[in-house]
Amino acid sequence: FTLVETLAGYVIGASLGLVCAWLLSLTAAFQKIFHPFLIAFYAIPKIALAPLMIMWFGLEITPKIVIAAIFVFFIVFMNTLVGIQGVSRDLVNVTRIMGADKLQLMRLVTFPSAVPNIIIALRITVPEAMIGAIIGEFIAGNRGVGYLINAASNQYNTAGVFAGICALLA
Repeated sequence: FTLVETLAGYVIGASLGLVCAWLLSLTAAFQKIFHPFLIAFYAIPKIALAPLMIMWFGLEITPKIVIAAIFVFFIVFMNTLVGIQGVSRDLVNVTRIMGADKLQLMRLVTFPSAVPNIIIALRITVPEAMIGAIIGEFIAGNRGVGYLINAASNQYNTAGVFAGICALLA
């Protein structure tokens, strides 16, 4: 159950992070308008959003996926945006002189230059997705590894807590 939440949150968060970074990088006006709001939202501790997600989406699997996706989204978004903004201006100018339109520029120059940042973000966020799913299960789960750890903790079952932690390490 935890693995399903983690994978779904990872895929959704990473996809949204990539798409939003690309959309925000299209024009400077988008960046000036939305970037401060995203930075402010990023500053909110993600664990504080968990009770809100559970109130909005109920006790089933959806809030756990949303929490995992939020943990992944911001890291992928920020790293992708930094990668896109770090593209060599000389390379962009040469490509424009050669007649590339915006789509070709994005496809042939910008994204290939941003790939190292994107790969780093995708690698970093695998455990973040797991943390998001576990936090959701801690707060309002009725199955999954986080729920089992929390239930064992409530019963002072040290062996059960360590078993859950070891299951997460594997």
